[in-house]
Amino acid sequence: MKLNKQDIFKALESISAPGEGQNMVESGAVKNIVTFGDEVIVDITISNPSLQAKKKTEVEIMKTIHDEVYEKAKITVNVKVDAPAKSAPNVIKGKAIPGIQNIVAVASGKGGVGKSTVTANLAVTLAKMGFKVGILDADITFDASYYASVISKFENREKLGIVGGIIYDLVNGKTIPLYLHPNITRGAVQFFKRECFEEIGGLLPLKYGGEDSAACFSARSKGWEVQNFEDLIGYHHRLAGTADRGIYKARFREGFVEYHLGYHPLFEFVKGISRYKEQPTILGSMVRFTGFWWANLKREKRSISKELIKFIRKEQINRIIKISS
Repeated sequence: MKLNKQDIFKALESISAPGEGQNMVESGAVKNIVTFGDEVIVDITISNPSLQAKKKTEVEIMKTIHDEVYEKAKITVNVKVDAPAKSAPNVIKGKAIPGIQNIVAVASGKGGVGKSTVTANLAVTLAKMGFKVGILDADITFDASYYASVISKFENREKLGIVGGIIYDLVNGKTIPLYLHPNITRGAVQFFKRECFEEIGGLLPLKYGGEDSAACFSARSKGWEVQNFEDLIGYHHRLAGTADRGIYKARFREGFVEYHLGYHPLFEFVKGISRYKEQPTILGSMVRFTGFWWANLKREKRSISKELIKFIRKEQINRIIKISS
C-alpha cells in the first residue's frame, strides 16, 4: 500500500506535543514526513529532553499511524530534542546572605489553609534530595549575623540540643516582649542540633499546635539541653497567635494547646496569674485559663505520650516549688 503524506499529517494532529498546548502539527514539532510505498519516516523535534518524553512521542506516533492510516506501515521516528536555553540562575534580591543559594516562599491570603504542612513537606523532600534546608517564618526579622551566632552557641556544648532567642512582637510601632522560659524556644526561631532532632523523632504533629514546646519537653526528657539566649533577638511583626484569628480566640486556643501538651492544672493557674500583663491585660489570662478547662471538660484526647506528660508535669511542679521557696 502506498502511504499518503497528508493522511499522516492528519493523523498526527490527534497527538499533543510534549509540554505544549497544541498538537504536534500545529506546534511545529513535525519537521518532515517522507513516504516510500508502505514505509514512512517522521522527523520530529520536541523541547522535553527526558528519555521518557522521547520514548512516549515515538510510541504515540507509531500507534496513531498504525491505527488511523495503515496497520502494517513500516515506521521510523527520528526524535530530536531542542531544549530551550537555561534561564538565568536564581538571584536573591537585596543584600546577599552568606551560604544561602535559593529561597522558596510559601504564602497564602489567609491563615489555616496548610502553609505549615506544605512547608514541612517541602523541607523534608528537599533534605532527602541532599539539600541543606532551613525554615523561617516570613514575619520574623533579625540581624544578618543571627544564624552565625546561633550556630556558635553549639560549640563546646555537646548536649545542647535546641537553641532559640528572645522575641519581641512589633505592633503599631511598639515592641512587646514575649514571655519565654529560658528552656522553651519559640518555633519561629527554633534551631536544632541534628542528633537531637532525630532522637526526639522530629516535630510531633499536634491538632492545635504547640509542636515547638513539645519538642523542647521531649528533648529535655532525653537528656538534651534547651536554651534561649538573650543576645539572640528577633522581631515578630504581629501579635503571636493572631495570624488567622483575633487576640481573644488566640488566647483561648493557647489554653487548648496547653491542655493537649498535658500541662498540670496548678501550673496553668500560676502561669495565668504571672502573665496577667499579656495583651489583653488580665482578660487574656482569664480567656487562656477558660480554654484550658474547656478542653479538660470535653476530655479531648491528647496526642503526646503519658510518659512525656508525666515528665512535663514533674518539671512544672518543681518550678512552682522553686518559685515559692
